[in-house]
Amino acid sequence: ATSSFPTWSKVFSGVGGTDPEFRGIEFHPTNSNIVYASGTDIYRSTDGGNTWSVYTGGMTGLNMGSLPNGSTAQRINIAVTPAAADDLYAYMVAEDPGGARRMLVYRRTGTTWTELYNYTSTSAFNSISKGWTAIAVSPVDAGKIYVGHTKVRGTEDGGNNWGEKSPYNSTTYHADVHSLV
Repeated sequence: ATSSFPTWSKVFSGVGGTDPEFRGIEFHPTNSNIVYASGTDIYRSTDGGNTWSVYTGGMTGLNMGSLPNGSTAQRINIAVTPAAADDLYAYMVAEDPGGARRMLVYRRTGTTWTELYNYTSTSAFNSISKGWTAIAVSPVDAGKIYVGHTKVRGTEDGGNNWGEKSPYNSTTYHADVHSLV
């Protein structure tokens, strides 16, 4: 009998095997040979996943070794959109040396990373967890960007104004937002 299941091959386990787990994988909207992956850093392949390189080091505006307030990346998730096919969006959960969790959102255009949002949790209800790194960008308007943790936050003007977009307001329950579409 012939199996109808595909055969899987491991093609990437992190550059140098240093990334403990991946959170995101995205294909370029118009070039399927370009693939992005994320975990505690961001990686890119230009040959359909056969070879990979770190995509953050040396880029203007985002250096994983010098995040705001000495933070270290705990996990990164990524998004792409046909509305800005050559851009990459990154939602990073970072931890400050004192233990505070920070939410950072970046957009990479050309060779430049631009910080669009920087939020530090001030209460358990608005907690930021490395397990909840949902990010989505509108497929028709690259200025509409949404991220999730225990609430959904977003911008509809490319990052100038961010606000809460959650459809509920309660102090007795919250959602753990793992995915946004």
